[in-house]
Amino acid sequence: MDKKLKIAYITTQFPAPSETFACSDARILHRLGVDIEVFSQKPAHRDSEEMVKDRDLNNISITCCGTKEYIFGLFACLRDLNMSIPLIFWLLKNDFNKPFNLLKCLALVPASFFIFRRIKEHNPSVTHLYWGHYPSIVGYLIKKYSPQIKVSMFLGAYDLEMRLGISASLARMADFIFTQSSANVEAMRGIGLDESRISVVHRGIDIAYLNSFSNITCAKRNKILTAGRLIKEKGFDKVIQAFDIVLKRTPDAQLSIVGDGNFRKKLENLSDSKGIRDYIKFYGHIQQHNLFQMMKKHAFFVLLSYKKGERLPNVIKEAMLAKCICISSYTPGIEELILHGETGFIVSDNDVEITANIITQLSYFEKERIAENAHKFIEKKFNAEILMKEYIGKWRQ
Repeated sequence: MDKKLKIAYITTQFPAPSETFACSDARILHRLGVDIEVFSQKPAHRDSEEMVKDRDLNNISITCCGTKEYIFGLFACLRDLNMSIPLIFWLLKNDFNKPFNLLKCLALVPASFFIFRRIKEHNPSVTHLYWGHYPSIVGYLIKKYSPQIKVSMFLGAYDLEMRLGISASLARMADFIFTQSSANVEAMRGIGLDESRISVVHRGIDIAYLNSFSNITCAKRNKILTAGRLIKEKGFDKVIQAFDIVLKRTPDAQLSIVGDGNFRKKLENLSDSKGIRDYIKFYGHIQQHNLFQMMKKHAFFVLLSYKKGERLPNVIKEAMLAKCICISSYTPGIEELILHGETGFIVSDNDVEITANIITQLSYFEKERIAENAHKFIEKKFNAEILMKEYIGKWRQ
């Protein structure tokens, strides 16, 4: 019988409101029999207890670095200067030209020391850096002072856009390198990584978990949904502009906007200025499983993001599973998720006219065909349980 795999997961905050995918990975690894402990460099979120309960994380060991842990780590830094001084030099050497990021790195040194000490005590087979930016500090300490523990590292679009020197430096030392899209490989080669070392494994969704909440089926008609953090780069104003066109052609259309952020007030004002506020409902932030149930009640899901670092959004995967017809702006790698005209639609330049045309001109049979294709495609290609087995297979090597 194979020895039980023991994994330490490092992230910046866990659980975090906008990172349901990290929770899915941890939940699935536990379900697959992996002994997983999650370490967070930041203090617990104020809604941490609620998220742990709602996301079914009660059986997973989670350690967040609050005040007590930070002080413990600070004393460890001062006591072990032979370790902390080389670490600080490594940070300065790699990111002296990014003063803001460097200051954040230095501020996270005590928390990283605390996590390193805990990992050293537990001695897992592998330490996996869920993000390739600030968690790299922990990865460096493990590679240098506990080399018997393998270091696994995820480098996503966000990490590559940040361009932290410590990310590139540690990636060249790491035992395993993962990314979620083939669109990231060229940038990874640009920081000196051999393509043969890179494992492209999509980030999937926990299908079994989502399906456990609802079997809702109902007439969706002309209900349109969009969701995400309400910031300018996510393109929600474009969705409202497209909906304005749809409403002129289809008077019974409705738009639901889920999420919160600093752009919400401007979106509300835009809705008022166009005289369509009565047809748009802002829901604020809601739990993942509640959003999935909403998706099942909507015919279309629209995301016209132009945010740098946007790659294969999980919210689109969930909407496809829920049999929404998804319309997405072009972002690098999106063709790995949406097959245009078959499992959804990709629009260039956030074109609101084309978006409106798709919504208003599809026949009933086209809608049924695309919705069913999308659902099957996610089940086959983006089932997180299958994809996490690929991670486990690599780690066992």
